[in-house]
Amino acid sequence: MNKAFEKIALIEGMIAAALVSEEGELLGWCANSVISPDNLCFIAVTCRGILSASRAEQRPAETGVVTFGNRTLVFREGAAGLFLAYLDSPTNDAVLKWLFDQVDPLLEAEGVRLK
Repeated sequence: MNKAFEKIALIEGMIAAALVSEEGELLGWCANSVISPDNLCFIAVTCRGILSASRAEQRPAETGVVTFGNRTLVFREGAAGLFLAYLDSPTNDAVLKWLFDQVDPLLEAEGVRLK
């Protein structure tokens, strides 16, 4: 898993990324900032709660986006866990497609599918 996150760290605009299991175990991570692995796990729990609440309201959700000025937290839940990406840019549908077009093959090479 470390190989995938070494490459994910090189994606343009990537501040940090992580994959956190449903049990809260950090499966892989990278950071180009001072964000700690513990903080990424804490954020994952919060994001998982948001997705769960959306499903409880009969609104299917597997991906979420939270914007902080020009920075964006993207999270996607899959069978392997919750993937987080903190980006140094705003997002739209095209940026999300671009991001996951790069991330998905890297994780799939390690046997992890987000879809």
